[in-house]
Amino acid sequence: MMEKPESNLNLSATLEALLFVSGEPCNAEKISSVLKIPVQEVENGMKTLDEELKSNNRGLSILKSEDGFQLTTSSKLKDMVESFTKHGMHEQLSSAASETLAIVAYRGPINKAGIEAIRGVNSSFTLRLLAIRGLIEKYPNPSDSRINLYRVTSDFMCYLGISKIEELPEYEKISQNESMKKLQSEAEKMSGLETKE
Repeated sequence: MMEKPESNLNLSATLEALLFVSGEPCNAEKISSVLKIPVQEVENGMKTLDEELKSNNRGLSILKSEDGFQLTTSSKLKDMVESFTKHGMHEQLSSAASETLAIVAYRGPINKAGIEAIRGVNSSFTLRLLAIRGLIEKYPNPSDSRINLYRVTSDFMCYLGISKIEELPEYEKISQNESMKKLQSEAEKMSGLETKE
């Protein structure tokens, strides 16, 4: 469990970091439990963070929805962000995107924690880009709807000219790799979702 933020870090900075790492909506109750502070303090902190982002003309803002708080791009930059994302769709996949796609293909369905355990880095942005390009899809885990799983799409298989995922090169060998299985299992235990093989 995470301890209360160090005195040299203010609550806004801590909340910004948590939302960045999460990459998905995070409710105030969960943040309250992790930081060991009252829910109202989290709510007030989110409001302060959003005001700070807006007043400093930053490229990010806080979005509050039914699912919780999420770090998003500023609505003022909507057109530029869309243009950047569309431009990326016509380019070849980056090494980070290729690596992430391979993990989803060979180890999916897999949650974000499992992907990041194997890659060793935050994969939120890469997962979003792959989803926008129609290569992967996110769906609620049947065992725990609070946690999303990722899998490749039928479009991905069409691009490769395969009818089922098992037709990928060396699928059996790579999908059963013990090191990857161990990393994924440990990450899923930490996120509250243990894979049952």
